[in-house]
Amino acid sequence: MGHRLNQVTCKGERSSFPPSIVLYTAIFAGRDVLKMPDVSGMGIEFWCFTDDPSICIHPNVVYTPMLVPGDPVRSARLLKAMPHLFFPKYEVWIWMDASFEVKRGADLRWLAQVRSPIATFRHRLRSCLYREAEICVSEGLESLGVAVEQTACYRNLGYPEGAGLSETGLLVRKNTTPVREFNALWWREISTRSKRDQISFEFCARACGLVPARIGTVDENRWVRHRGHAR
Repeated sequence: MGHRLNQVTCKGERSSFPPSIVLYTAIFAGRDVLKMPDVSGMGIEFWCFTDDPSICIHPNVVYTPMLVPGDPVRSARLLKAMPHLFFPKYEVWIWMDASFEVKRGADLRWLAQVRSPIATFRHRLRSCLYREAEICVSEGLESLGVAVEQTACYRNLGYPEGAGLSETGLLVRKNTTPVREFNALWWREISTRSKRDQISFEFCARACGLVPARIGTVDENRWVRHRGHAR
């Protein structure tokens, strides 16, 4: 899906020399409230994508209809998975779910210094994507058929149990060829299998030869605080 930043209506003015780090998020179908981060003085540019015209009065807010029509979750996850389509010239992409807010005084520049080309949270409760799929089914977040088909494929390809699990509400990636390959594979899984992106994250990272660095957990980290979805 070839959506790019210049194909949507942008209320903010882009700098002629944009920073090398972008922090971005998305809000579709009113699922969240915009929590504008203070990144002044950090050399970080912030963007929010939304289908809600009422919040486009803010600078650096991009109005766009749902990128996946009728599917607000996948619309946000297209942006989450594929930053190289929307921000191709940045060196570091930092995705933040709109259910998070940046903590006061947090210096997000540190995240760009992580050695691994991908960094995110360690899951607080689980360490296995197969268990994650089971929980998604039991909580009504995914259908049994989709979860069984997807996890059976991963088992057949030799992906082991208990190989680690991430919570990807804050996700740092560097603009490298392996990461762009990861992005494309991850979106393929999200768009054709479960939209629960944590099921496919670890599998796709390993398939692309990447080992995500851990930067704490949702509850214990220096940078963001989870506030939950508005609905």
